Amino acid sequence: YRSDEYSPQTNSTIISRQLLHGSAICTSQSWVPCPNCTDAMFTSDKARFASTEDGLAFALKNNCNGAIWRQGITNYAAMMFMVVSIVVVNRSQIRMEVEFDEDEQTAQDYSLFVKNPPNDAYDPNLWKTFFSQFGHVTSCTVTLGNSKLLHVLADRRKTFKEI
Repeated sequence: YRSDEYSPQTNSTIISRQLLHGSAICTSQSWVPCPNCTDAMFTSDKARFASTEDGLAFALKNNCNGAIWRQGITNYAAMMFMVVSIVVVNRSQIRMEVEFDEDEQTAQDYSLFVKNPPNDAYDPNLWKTFFSQFGHVTSCTVTLGNSKLLHVLADRRKTFKEI
């Protein structure tokens, strides 16, 4: 579309020449005789029709070939390739995000909350010994009198997992 054959330099303003030159808009036009044309056929664009005093009619014709079938198929194939590529990359990113999240372990991933423990069960070593029978225990913390705070933190963790 950038060639002078398709879009020749016209006598229009510099700005419109720069915007239109190289675009798919055909700016190469010429007046051709049109013996069967009438003024009524050009109601939407009167500037594309002219007639002489003796009744000879002329129509403004685009000299450009326009889009060809092969070009349309190529553009469609390129667009489909881009859509498929975006979908594949998006799925890959989601998989990598899940994998990264699973690789990075935090204390919240393996925290345990014991509801209504006995009043005399405040020794962390006893809790660690008890839970060690089910698997490896890295650390154990006992908090007393923080039931409201623990409930809020548990609700917060549940909300984050839902998000």
